[in-house]
Amino acid sequence: MNSLRKLTQNVFRQNLFPFFPRFSSESSSSSAQGAKGLVVGVYDLDKGKNKSKEETCIELSPGAYKVDQITGGKVINALNGLRGDIGKLGKVTILSNLSEEYPAIAVSGMGPKNTKFSDAEYLDEEAENVRIATGVGAKELQKVGVTEVVVEDFKRPEAAAEGSALGLWYYSDVPTQTKLSMLKEEGAGVTDEAKTAEDDWMRGLTKAESQNIVRCLCETPSNFVTPTQFAQRARDLLCPYGVQVFARDVRWMKENHMAALLTIGSSSIEPPVFLDLNYCSDDPKVNPYIMIGQGTTFNCGGLCRKECSRMMDADYASAATMLGVFKAVAAMRLPINIRGFIPMYEYMLGGLSLKPMDIIETHGHLIQTPHTDDFHQITLGEAILHVIKHHCPMCLITLGTLSPGTKAFVGGASTVYARCDNMWQHINYAGAVTGDRMWRMPLYNDYADQVLESKGVDILNLGKSKSGEPSLIAAVLNQLTPACHDFTYIDITGSSAESNGYVPYLAKGLFTGAPTRGLIQLLCHLDYCRKQTMGQEKQTATA
Repeated sequence: MNSLRKLTQNVFRQNLFPFFPRFSSESSSSSAQGAKGLVVGVYDLDKGKNKSKEETCIELSPGAYKVDQITGGKVINALNGLRGDIGKLGKVTILSNLSEEYPAIAVSGMGPKNTKFSDAEYLDEEAENVRIATGVGAKELQKVGVTEVVVEDFKRPEAAAEGSALGLWYYSDVPTQTKLSMLKEEGAGVTDEAKTAEDDWMRGLTKAESQNIVRCLCETPSNFVTPTQFAQRARDLLCPYGVQVFARDVRWMKENHMAALLTIGSSSIEPPVFLDLNYCSDDPKVNPYIMIGQGTTFNCGGLCRKECSRMMDADYASAATMLGVFKAVAAMRLPINIRGFIPMYEYMLGGLSLKPMDIIETHGHLIQTPHTDDFHQITLGEAILHVIKHHCPMCLITLGTLSPGTKAFVGGASTVYARCDNMWQHINYAGAVTGDRMWRMPLYNDYADQVLESKGVDILNLGKSKSGEPSLIAAVLNQLTPACHDFTYIDITGSSAESNGYVPYLAKGLFTGAPTRGLIQLLCHLDYCRKQTMGQEKQTATA
């Protein structure tokens, strides 16, 4: 109660976006409390099925080996007396009072050594193992009261920074700071390799901090995240980094014929807002990457009301993800142009609520809504039509949490609908590198036929049947996107939802903030490939 009371008192303060690492509420008698801790690793050397559970078959990581040498072999001696599973991925062993500099040392299991990119999992397993090891190691040190965590980079500094920063985060209204730094080799000097490692570490911290911002937003109670409050938070977060934030009001919506947003927004006393984000760091003549996100701050389903347990108070996860992406892009000073558009609204019960079978005309399309609970794809489609009318995107990506059913069959992965195979390859690669994996879904003509077959209107908001609902929703957005533009829709319902604990560095029961890092990586990769292509074209022209 005290925590909630403080939140209500401080909700309008400016400092609403730090990633809040919180100490365990349990008292600790450890001598490490308030001191510095170290995260190192140990590899599991599998000797076969006949290996005894008591047999220790491990190899120290480079950082652990150096600490072992400094302490006169105390680390390996302590580990040899433990069970044989200490090298298992995600297993953490806390060693106390072996070093004066580090009173607490977390030895994290790294799993098998020399893991590589897995084609079967389509995942960079080495990077993911580093995230898991550093995340659980930092979390265990936090539990014993360590206030400064030093992390070995395991030759993957970016992944180590991501895992440890994500592992330390916990939602709280008390911004307790836990210092986080990378273990550096003493006396090595400032080398190119050290500079590269430091840059990678800072990039990983930036990506993780952006994801933690998304997690913090999604955990915030809906009465503190109205459309107007969300717009103010966007300004507080992004403007200091040079991102322009425009909050369009109802008058602007009427002038620009945003009928769907006005209709759904009229169900609540809170006025809708159309957010426009702009970051320009490339030649202004270069067409921008454009992202469109769903911003439903509360979703009760309208007159076709949801059951209480299904009412969604974080249905703006895609909007929050966009804020995290823009913050990271601006903080890293990526040389790209990117625009973001978010229709923000509360979907409530009221005298002006949308009724079943109502027809809405927006940008020349007549759309009928047999079921009011499935209206959000119309507001996203309207935003797509508005954006294409006024802008020429280099790449158009739409984000939403429109299909709760996707979580049942893909779990924590994001589902992707894409017309362009090349775009899907970029998305798939970005997910594999960051651990925010994606899965491609079909855009069959059968789904399009179902949303188009209706008398007197152009589109049904869901189609005649709810069979294949996620693909029917994507079909609506696909039909509202002109054929001259690539259509890409990423549904993040499953990936952004509360963690089930299977990803150890994401706290169980709290929102994951995914796929923020995957989208940041996607933009980096798209821009890199574009400039590589431009360079090759110039070489060909001059040859």
